[in-house]
Amino acid sequence: MTRDPIRGQQKGLEDMRVMNGQLTATPYFVSGAGDPLVLLHGATMSWHVWEPLFPLLTPHHRILAPTLPGHTGRPATAPVMALDDIVDSVESAMDDESITTANIVGNSLGGLVAMELARRGRARSVVAISPAGGWTSEGGAAAARAVSDGQRLVRMIRPILPIAMRVPWMRQIAFRDIARNGARLASGRAVQSLCATADSTLFEHFDEVAVAKPYVDVDTPVLIVWPTRDRILPLRSHGIGWRTLAPGATWKVIGGVGHVPMLDDPEGVARTILDWTRTGSPELFT
Repeated sequence: MTRDPIRGQQKGLEDMRVMNGQLTATPYFVSGAGDPLVLLHGATMSWHVWEPLFPLLTPHHRILAPTLPGHTGRPATAPVMALDDIVDSVESAMDDESITTANIVGNSLGGLVAMELARRGRARSVVAISPAGGWTSEGGAAAARAVSDGQRLVRMIRPILPIAMRVPWMRQIAFRDIARNGARLASGRAVQSLCATADSTLFEHFDEVAVAKPYVDVDTPVLIVWPTRDRILPLRSHGIGWRTLAPGATWKVIGGVGHVPMLDDPEGVARTILDWTRTGSPELFT
């Protein structure tokens, strides 16, 4: 059954609940006013990872935050999916909301999808945070295995998550690969995030890892943001590929946060987004 999108930030937390160990969510979130801003999450997550940023972004932008196919709230679109299928789904969500072009922000897999939307002419600007795809096939497979292994572990401990995530040091361990300060997460948000990871079927529907193709002909303004503490896609080994793929991009390297910096520093990520969408010239190092 298809659920309607959530409209209005006050409903966001209400719509993603853990009930008897089951997570429910809508396909996407829409709220705010101004130029459209599309927010795309990473592999095994959901649009709720952006939720702490909504109060900071909605006064300036109309937000569309979809859940990608194969994730909680949006089933896979085909038994075997490719990157284009995910990009198609975001385009459909934009069309449903009468959004022709938008500022697009993506993290990890979402960053790669954002770049592909720019290739299709749907992006006014792009902020790609630790974008996936700047790897060789072997490097991409290794990164996918790391995420998939983490997902299997979460599925194993799912029954005890509501109790375990009450303990700060257990939150720190559970989120160590994607956040520097997982212990600071509220226990309820930690459970929601991990249940979304457990429920994702992304890896069951992909038979090969997507490798990005050059964006030298894409004239959309692009900001690539990379945390120095990224353990999933380390800057040293994965950033170099994007230097070649998108030679015209502006870069911002940020410290003190992990692969999903919205968990560590939502205010800082929101400032970076707004700096780029409003001026196109962020402070390059923080």
